[in-house]
Amino acid sequence: MKPFIKSPTAVPTPAPVPVPVTIPAAPTKMSPGELTILSVASAIADPAERSAYLDRVCAEDPGLRGRVEQRLAERAAMQPTVQRAEMMTMTGGGGAVALVPMPDMQMTPAGAQPVRQSTFPWLLATVLAGAVGALAVIFANERAAHSAADHQAQAAVAAKATAESERDAAIIKTLDAQTAVARANEKLKAEEQQRKAAETEAEKAKGEAKKATADAAEVARLATTKAATAESSAKQGRDQFAAYRLEQANTLEKLATALIEQGKHGEAVAPAQSAAQLREQVQPNAPAVVAVDARFLLGSALMGKGDVAAAEKEFLTVIGALEPLQAQGGEAERTKYVTVVKKLAQLYNTTGRKKEASEWRHKVDNR
Repeated sequence: MKPFIKSPTAVPTPAPVPVPVTIPAAPTKMSPGELTILSVASAIADPAERSAYLDRVCAEDPGLRGRVEQRLAERAAMQPTVQRAEMMTMTGGGGAVALVPMPDMQMTPAGAQPVRQSTFPWLLATVLAGAVGALAVIFANERAAHSAADHQAQAAVAAKATAESERDAAIIKTLDAQTAVARANEKLKAEEQQRKAAETEAEKAKGEAKKATADAAEVARLATTKAATAESSAKQGRDQFAAYRLEQANTLEKLATALIEQGKHGEAVAPAQSAAQLREQVQPNAPAVVAVDARFLLGSALMGKGDVAAAEKEFLTVIGALEPLQAQGGEAERTKYVTVVKKLAQLYNTTGRKKEASEWRHKVDNR
């Protein structure tokens, strides 16, 4: 502190002479993240700790560190720690002059205590910077949430389009199966007419053969040959009729399978039942064996429909037909037997008959 010169007489306290203060230029704008880093760094008093902090957070951005250090330097320059060499001139009663050293940002009258600078603005700036950073994080999280919601909406639209495409494909498949059934019915009708015509012809030939007399041996022989030919044609017609019935049964089983896969169990009952009846009519000597696939489909459709008693009856019929066949070592029959038993156990398990379900599973596991 430089000495001051004072008159021996009392000098009244004059009004302070204004000293021009240089206002620093407005700093460049900083992002919320940079303001947060600046606030934390300005709160660290130890230069070594502050430098270590900046090394860590600005390791990948030297330009960011330069901007933060520039701001820290500007703040340090604005602190009222360096006194200026300006003097305040005061005129006393006797014309004496008093020289009083002046702080950087204020003027202090002679004999008065210097006014201390408040740290509140800097603390307020630090709090505001932290708030801005927090708001930036909240905004970023909200934007990420909106983006995730948009992606989920797009995924839902795509899933809906896929489901509609699969539904349309299933409808087309069902229509194709129904068309095939209609064509098979037309063929069956035509073959039925041919069979009846052949049987009528055979009966006519037999009648003509019976009317032949003993002295017309040659005529009788020709008639017998004609009858044999007609009988052969009739048999061929019956075989073709049986083949078309089997073809129709196959088509009906495919239709029932498609309907079950679509969850239309009630609609699948009729084609599955018709397929089983057709197979049993073609081979009436062993109806249960030839219709195991159709009966299994019928049981599955009835189970899906909720007719538990009827489904159980069909499954037990199929198991009874497959039991002796799979016991003889047939791999295909063994596989079908296991599939039907598991389906029956599933039926019992679904209806709460746990004991019976366990017994049937035990039969399959021990074989």
